[in-house]
Amino acid sequence: PSTAAGCLRIHHRASHRSGSSRGAADVEPKRPRAPVVLGLFLLLFLVPATAGAQVTTGTSSAGLVYEASGSGEAVVLIHAFSVDRRMWAPQIALLEHRFRVVRYDLRGQGKSEGPSAPYAPHEDLRSVLDALDISRAALIGLSAGATIATDFAIAYPNRVARLVLASPGLSGHVPS
Repeated sequence: PSTAAGCLRIHHRASHRSGSSRGAADVEPKRPRAPVVLGLFLLLFLVPATAGAQVTTGTSSAGLVYEASGSGEAVVLIHAFSVDRRMWAPQIALLEHRFRVVRYDLRGQGKSEGPSAPYAPHEDLRSVLDALDISRAALIGLSAGATIATDFAIAYPNRVARLVLASPGLSGHVPS
């Protein structure tokens, strides 16, 4: 069955049989059939697992450590403040089958160098794209990463295919 309800057997007891004035339902899980169990066994143990996409690592001219995997349109994942590129690990396997997925550690986080002089985080992103010879990419940013993606899109609109911003801030905004 294709629905969740189809995965359960429901037996209704008539109120006159159970001695109760309310109707009751006993729910018991369906037992898998032998072919299903055999099929799962074959998939899990006999079919070799496909290896993940090859990962390219490097350091940009600004000293930022990056990873790239997969092929296709470039998608850059820009992490939030006080974490590193590993925060995107659960999404990588799904994305790298269709896209070239790039993630990097922001300056001073993860394995990237800390700042030694004033810098612009969106220029750090440019250094990563240049190191990977990516001329245009979709940018996905969370929090500080979303702010960097926004600033990059303003500075380099021709290099941005799409923006996905989660909890972004805006640079230059001074609350009154």
